[in-house]
Amino acid sequence: MAVHAANWDGQSRTADSGDGSAEWPALYSQYLTRTANQSARTLELFQEVMDRVSRNELPPTILQDTLTSFVQARGTTYTNQLTEISMRFFAAMVQISTTYSDELADLVIPGITVSPLQPPQFDTADPSKWFQQLNDYASQLTARAVTAYQSLLERVAGGAVSPTQFQEISSNYVERRLPEHLRRLGILYFGVLNGLNELRANLEEEFLTGILASVRQPDQEAPFVLNLIAPLGETATALMSLANTEDEIALIRCTVDDIRRADGVGPAFIPKITVAPDEIRLRPGDEASINISLRLDEGVYIPNAMYVGSLQIIGHGETSLEVPLRIKATPTQNGTS
Repeated sequence: MAVHAANWDGQSRTADSGDGSAEWPALYSQYLTRTANQSARTLELFQEVMDRVSRNELPPTILQDTLTSFVQARGTTYTNQLTEISMRFFAAMVQISTTYSDELADLVIPGITVSPLQPPQFDTADPSKWFQQLNDYASQLTARAVTAYQSLLERVAGGAVSPTQFQEISSNYVERRLPEHLRRLGILYFGVLNGLNELRANLEEEFLTGILASVRQPDQEAPFVLNLIAPLGETATALMSLANTEDEIALIRCTVDDIRRADGVGPAFIPKITVAPDEIRLRPGDEASINISLRLDEGVYIPNAMYVGSLQIIGHGETSLEVPLRIKATPTQNGTS
């Protein structure tokens, strides 16, 4: 089996000097394995959503109810990623084609080719501009190839290169270099397939995980919910009392899991919550209070959207209490929404 490494430009480095056919089964096998693992993860999440619907923890219309807001919030991001995958594929195809014509022309007329042109870098902030740059790049490569072929025809017409010589050079080149070009095309093909599958899997996982994040696990019931609510741009605070009910000294600390919007829109993130004091040493029977604060920064929190997560209270080396978090930024007095 050949050992290979591939880049998005279609270049490959391989220990197999044959026609590359030994690589393709391995690439196909890797593609199938990767796709199967991604699909298994998606099916697992989907099954969990269906189980919660059957237990009346989620409404039967949860997928339809959530999809519109998810697309509105994340559709542009995934569209840009899809555009990037597609355009990189086309750019690499153009490069492979140009390499073929450049190498053939250089064999017939040594020194005729010029330094290679670099494809434009994709800019997620302005995909349309990048697409235009790619068109310009392809036009430049095409013009250069036409110039090279024109020079070849002029050499043949002028008698500097006979038709028989040109045919022999072309045949030898194709026999020697075509397998490598086919290898690069194969690697490029499976590269774009893997990219598309990964994009699909990420979208489905984010969507389904967001739905599940809005539901509390039945075995994670807590005595209360910690609410952090304040106007957008201000700091929400809460006070919580802790007691050591064990027969030994406890060193207690708090950590916060990822939070996300309860409606499943957008990715999860770690909130910048401050817990003071960050550690408490309690003797048996002692009580203490901790202050929890969170600044609801603009650009991070959407007004009136509910964010959910949990506060982990750790004592005696293990999680002794998990407190559900409910975070909401209300509109400011000036009407920010």
